[in-house]
Amino acid sequence: MAEKQQSEVHELQRETEGNLWSQPDIGFQWVRGDLDYVANPAIIFECYNYEWGDLKRRVIDILSKARKASGAPVSLYARSRNFTEAELLGALAGLANAYPEVPVLLHCFGLDGLREIQRVSKAKVLVNYVSGERWALHGILDVLANRPLPVVVQTIGDEGIPRDVAGRMKVVEGVWRELEAIGLSRSEVYVDALSPSLCALPETLKVSLSTVEAAKREGFRTILWPANAGLGHPHRQVVGSAFVSLAMRQGLDVAVVRASDHELVVCMDTILKLRGDSQ
Repeated sequence: MAEKQQSEVHELQRETEGNLWSQPDIGFQWVRGDLDYVANPAIIFECYNYEWGDLKRRVIDILSKARKASGAPVSLYARSRNFTEAELLGALAGLANAYPEVPVLLHCFGLDGLREIQRVSKAKVLVNYVSGERWALHGILDVLANRPLPVVVQTIGDEGIPRDVAGRMKVVEGVWRELEAIGLSRSEVYVDALSPSLCALPETLKVSLSTVEAAKREGFRTILWPANAGLGHPHRQVVGSAFVSLAMRQGLDVAVVRASDHELVVCMDTILKLRGDSQ
């Protein structure tokens, strides 16, 4: 029994060492969001009626391009009426296994989907999402305990999204205590500071920027979908670019952006070059 436990510990150490999302210093990461329906809302309609062969070709194309881009991270957030979430996540994780140098962000809403990611994936995986909503949290924790993986934490509690930074960080810290108990470190927790539309919630957008700063100060990682900030605005990419530039100034670690959002991509690339970072 002791030998088995030691073997499991060594296996977890090897998995952590090889996973970009678990590294102590990942720098800023642009996650390609071409197959992420938050970064690219049109994809949900495009992919919904796909047969597996169509979706498979699309995913392989994205993973292949990421491999050519020196293992750039990608988000796989496809949905299809032809598969359950668990079936689709298992299939996506299986495809990602053939590209071990490409870090992957996978998204699940149900426990069966999370179990499939754990069962199938051998890739560098970040899982979205965990929140502070107690009705769901403990079920997710029970599953994660079987194979802890880096996770995105959304700043949502039982009463919804807190209005201020202190409330959001209280949610994060509450979730963090539970994640720490199953073996995750602060650097494996990616706080989604949220990206509401500037047109609808300008004050909330300011809170999101302050949440990035607060989360970084407490040793967590941070992630945003910056294009959301421009939803409904006639100059959507300009708004998204301004938002991501301010977030990067606050220490943002990860931005999920589709490659076709050229102004956003150029903005991030320019900031990295000006401050001497490499992407």
